[in-house]
Amino acid sequence: MADSLTFDAGLEESLLFLSELGMSRQLHHEQKEPISTLVHGSNLLAVLSTGFGKSFTFQLLIRVQEILSSKPACAIVVCPLKSIVQDQLIQASSMGLSTTSLASARIGDVENGKYQLIFASAEEILTNPFLSSLKKSSSPLHENLAAIIVDESHTVETWTGQRFVLV
Repeated sequence: MADSLTFDAGLEESLLFLSELGMSRQLHHEQKEPISTLVHGSNLLAVLSTGFGKSFTFQLLIRVQEILSSKPACAIVVCPLKSIVQDQLIQASSMGLSTTSLASARIGDVENGKYQLIFASAEEILTNPFLSSLKKSSSPLHENLAAIIVDESHTVETWTGQRFVLV
């Protein structure tokens, strides 16, 4: 677990890396706080308005986590909207992250840690092959998992037929 000085240094190094790629981004407190919470190992429910930069938050999380732990990191992003996934794949790739959609990836590549960001629908992550890979405690996917993010969570009702209240 990283202390706040180490976290701040890791965050600054990540932002400097993006700046060197020509992607100067201003980070809002509402983006920094979720990254810090996840890096420090806590669960999180972040509600940010459309266009505020939620995807930038979890993309930056990977960079910060890798800097602080000196090992690879990955995140699974559950999102039912294919158009959003396509946009996020492009954006994350431009940040130098290795990305894939679970629908188009070989499960062995995902399990072996080839990707830093793995986008999938709820149905895709609930398949037996993926769940088995995720549960293998010795797999890079399992060992390097920094977060499971549910993006566009307001659509959960359409995935399950039920609405859940998150508290």
